[in-house]
Amino acid sequence: VFLHFKEIKFSPSLPTPHYLKTTSLKFPPKPPCAKRAPVRTDRALSRTKKEPSLPSRLVKQIFSHYAKMPVMKDSFKTVEKCLDTYFKQLCNDLEAFAGHAKRKTVDATDIELLMRRQGLVT
Repeated sequence: VFLHFKEIKFSPSLPTPHYLKTTSLKFPPKPPCAKRAPVRTDRALSRTKKEPSLPSRLVKQIFSHYAKMPVMKDSFKTVEKCLDTYFKQLCNDLEAFAGHAKRKTVDATDIELLMRRQGLVT
């Protein structure tokens, strides 16, 4: 069975069909949206979370105590970075040792094992 549809032709002289008039009323025009202000980069950078690190004053005191000669101020930044990476590695190793023993808490035996592996304790 073939159905024949009547073709609707629109011309400027004919009025708009009623079903086209009602569909335009169903969708109200969107109100204009306000533009967002650009984000200032200095605020965005200050909100980023920084990893906790040792206080620089403490690092300076400890390092100057153990250093046998005067140290330039610029070198303390490098010492701080080295300490941060060293402590991160220590913590990763301690977590691995505790995980290997099927524990979720670092124990004194883990610290002893870490010191033995680094050659600090025999």
